[in-house]
Amino acid sequence: MEKCIGCELCAGVCPAKCIYVRGLDNPPDHPVSPGERYGYVYEINYLRCIHCDLCVEACPTQAITESKLFEFSFTNRADAIYQKSQLLVDDQGFPQRMPWEDWREGEAAMTGGWMRATSPAGDASFEGLTQWSGELGVGVRAPEAGQTDGRDDEATGSKALRIEFASHFDADQREGGRGGRR
Repeated sequence: MEKCIGCELCAGVCPAKCIYVRGLDNPPDHPVSPGERYGYVYEINYLRCIHCDLCVEACPTQAITESKLFEFSFTNRADAIYQKSQLLVDDQGFPQRMPWEDWREGEAAMTGGWMRATSPAGDASFEGLTQWSGELGVGVRAPEAGQTDGRDDEATGSKALRIEFASHFDADQREGGRGGRR
């Protein structure tokens, strides 16, 4: 069953107006989606898309996911308009592989891990917070270690700087400062 219920919220929230959706009532004898309606026509024009992911946030059924493929180049305009048949995932949840997309073997293992927000030079309370997954909802991977875990201090020579920065930061905090802002 398709996840799209044809609510058209994604098209309404899109600032670039690149999504075109038309919903139809679900046939009672052979329903297409779990809702009363389904997306009969669904098109995304990637010549207009700015990859803001507002459509992903607006979708109440999580039918829209953003992949790690965002560098699109097309030889003609018709290839830039993805239709519903091209956007649907297979039964295992994997996207269809279009001939013009770059799908190298092993690429997902390198780029599809859990993304983490780290901010070693800013607010340390953000380090380790899970923000989004690079996958299309296919399985769940173990989270990556924090940015400082397993750091190669011999190669980077950064340990001395981190110790020095920490001592300055601690001294500034004891004096009621704001971490170097004067």
